[in-house]
Amino acid sequence: MIQLRTMVTVADNSGAKRAQCIKVLGGHHRRYGRLGDIVVVSVKDAIPGAAVKKGEIDGISNLDPVITRLEKGGDIVAVVDTRTPQGMQDVYGGAYAAGCLYARTEFLRKNPNTAAAMASAMVRALLFLQKSTPDQVIATVPPEYYGDDKETYKAAFLKNKDGYSADGRMSIEAAEHVYKILDAFEPAVKGKKIDLKQTFDNRYVEAALRKHK
Repeated sequence: MIQLRTMVTVADNSGAKRAQCIKVLGGHHRRYGRLGDIVVVSVKDAIPGAAVKKGEIDGISNLDPVITRLEKGGDIVAVVDTRTPQGMQDVYGGAYAAGCLYARTEFLRKNPNTAAAMASAMVRALLFLQKSTPDQVIATVPPEYYGDDKETYKAAFLKNKDGYSADGRMSIEAAEHVYKILDAFEPAVKGKKIDLKQTFDNRYVEAALRKHK
């Protein structure tokens, strides 16, 4: 039995290795999926482009470095590309907020120094990306991240760089674009009226910028 956010191991020839359930089909209030049910999943780990190279699928939505590797191999042509500011404008209407460090609000309130340190580290990294050459950036990356294909990793970085925040600040417009997407499929958000200004602020980022700029 699986439910929303359940992680599953994929056992087929699609190239997917691990996936996360994002929807159980069969009714608006359906919470659990059982043997034989159809669920929608988000692939979290995959053998890059395996099904594409085999010609088993006609389209793919994925992240880098997978997409850059497939592009370099001539296996795909990007039709919609949200790695760039123009792509985000075309698809979302502008900047789309994303992150790589997550914590519960309760934890952040109880541990303000840890929250400040996390924000400071991210701001320093973003400022470093803005002033460094691609080779300087790649030189700081552990080899296990790019394996034996450093050039593809570098190419993927260059594809995404202009879409990164320059300083870590989050705008209300970026939050609105995320809300619009989540409202389309996320049960916890769908149809809810949310005051987005109450869901985030930039206090730790602003403090970090005063320190590092």
